[in-house]
Amino acid sequence: MGYDVVMWALGTTHMDESIFPNPSKFDPMRYEQATPPLFSFVAFGGGPRMCPGYEFSKLETLAIIHYLVTRFRWKFRIADNSFCRDAMPVFNQGLPIQIEKKQFNI
Repeated sequence: MGYDVVMWALGTTHMDESIFPNPSKFDPMRYEQATPPLFSFVAFGGGPRMCPGYEFSKLETLAIIHYLVTRFRWKFRIADNSFCRDAMPVFNQGLPIQIEKKQFNI
């Protein structure tokens, strides 16, 4: 009985020009393709050997969002900003905001 073994290296997938044109150029928008190929971007790996930084990065993100929401006031810059529906609502003019640091009276 034989087994087919497939070796998969994360670095070679992210640098594959058939998946991502010009892979050495910094372009974060490349990962927003309409239908990216399966396992074409796996930042933290997967399975039992997943990067231990995965959970830490989620915790860091939540801490930053908490800080930004509790310490700053957020205002929309455009009064009437309509949106179109894709898989998610997308604002036609982006979502420009103005943030101000909150003043705390102690």
